[in-house]
This record gives sequence, structure tokens and C-alpha cells, in this order.
Amino acid sequence: MTPFDVPEHVGSGLFQSLRLGAHATWSWSDLTPRRNTFVDEQGEHAGVVLAFNLMGEQRWRNRDTGREHLLPENYFGIYDGGAYAATNTYEENERSMQMGFQIAPGFCSILFEKIRETGAISSFNHVPRIAGMDIPPVARRVIHDMLGCTYSEDLREHYLQAKLTELIVVLTGELTDRPQPQLREIKLSDSDLAGLKEIKRILNACYADSPTIPELVRPAMMNENKLKRAFKQQYGKSIHAYIIEKRMEKARELLESGDVGVAEAAHQVGYTNTSYFISRFRQMYGYNPGSLKR
Repeated sequence: MTPFDVPEHVGSGLFQSLRLGAHATWSWSDLTPRRNTFVDEQGEHAGVVLAFNLMGEQRWRNRDTGREHLLPENYFGIYDGGAYAATNTYEENERSMQMGFQIAPGFCSILFEKIRETGAISSFNHVPRIAGMDIPPVARRVIHDMLGCTYSEDLREHYLQAKLTELIVVLTGELTDRPQPQLREIKLSDSDLAGLKEIKRILNACYADSPTIPELVRPAMMNENKLKRAFKQQYGKSIHAYIIEKRMEKARELLESGDVGVAEAAHQVGYTNTSYFISRFRQMYGYNPGSLKR
């Protein structure tokens, strides 16, 4: 546990963080500033970030895009890792409480994939202005347990790690059980079909360093929302799922050739974290990639 008391001239409150084994870092803050306070934050994280706003309004400006974002009280967001740079705003005498997790690649990956299919995960540079959704009551109970943990240091880490798994499970259940809007089939023109064919060609060629959805808009000749819906309608899977499938297919080819090992195959298809690659490969094929080495 790394506690940090807020300096008196800034306000009152504290910040603390705890490493939960190799799987995640848990952080919690409670701040009431004496004056309007702006805190710059930047870094890079390879996994998934869970953010919970428990009191007040969490506001920030993305310094790369210039856009302003808001996470209302009792809202949470799930964001893909990557580089981030933000300026957080804390208003004078307004108490705010936040809890967050930086999740390592591969941890609960099957559950996060289920969540991803609901569209609930955003990349940091493409977060909507209201950057999340309401915290389900069942998740609030788990959060209450975590914040109320009284175990000593040697047990606290294990308890919170188990609770984090429970939290991800209940969020997955809530998000996947929510009724999804029934979208009518899109009528695709010849131009739309040509654009989708071009997107598929690009993804087949660039799966290891795949472009983002905003980068695919121009060659697709359609906006982001239509592109995502049209691609899934035409090819039966999301763009993200298609990229993963292509990466795994190529990795299997490389391993079956006997020319490369698991780590090199992972690198060639776009994964910097070999453990995460192994987890995704096993999820798709039901066996470890190492079993293919000749």
C-alpha cells in the first residue's frame, strides 16, 4: 500500500495505491481542494483500465485531442490501454472520490472480450463526452466491500485481487445481460460494398499494426458508426474480432512452420506481451501455441 496525504495547502484527503500481484494496480483517491486545481497526468498502459467515480464529477481534458470529458457521480468507464495525456479538473471545496484499476494484459481476457462485444470499452482518444455508464447496484456492493477491507497488508492484497475478479465478473454479467438495441439491417450501396471490401483488404495486410476505426473511415467512405455496423453485417463479426482472428491464423501458420518460437510469433503478429498472446491463442484454439513447435 502506498498512501499519500494531500498537502494542506492544496486541500484535504488522500491517495493510495496497491499492486495486486502481477494482475493489476488498484488506486483510490478522496480529495477536497481548497481552490480550483488542475492535475496533469500522462503515461502508457498495455492492458485495460477500469475507472469508478464514487462522488462528485470527474472532469478532464484530453491533451492530445483537446476534447473535454465527464464521468458523472456513480458512473464507471472501461478503457483500452495505450498512451494517454490528460488534465484533470478538481473544483474548489467539491469533494471527489475515485477508484481505478490498471489491468494487466491477459487477466480475465475472456470476460473483457465479452464486454468488448457490447461496445462498452473505449480507447482513451475516442471516449465520448459522457465517458461511461451507471454503476450497477451489484457492482456497488463489491466496491463497498473493497473500500471497507480491514485485513492487514499481507491479506489485503489477496482479498482485493479476489474482489477485483468478482467485480469484473458482475460487470460482465450486467453488461452482457442488458438488452441490446435491435438494429435494423443497413441497406448497403455498391459504394458501401466497395468500401467494405477495401477495409477487409487493409485489415488482411495490416493485421499486426492494424489501423484504428477513425483511420478506416476515409477508405471505407462512411462514418464510424455505419462502418462498424456494416462490417459486422457483411462479415459476421466486428472489426476487432476480425483482426484478432487474422492475427491468430497467421501466428498458427508461423508456429506450424517451425521457423519461429512463441515469443517471435507473438511479436510478428502484433503482440508485445507474450503471455497475453498465449492467452488469446488458447482462447481461440483450445491449446497452447507452444504445442505447435516442431
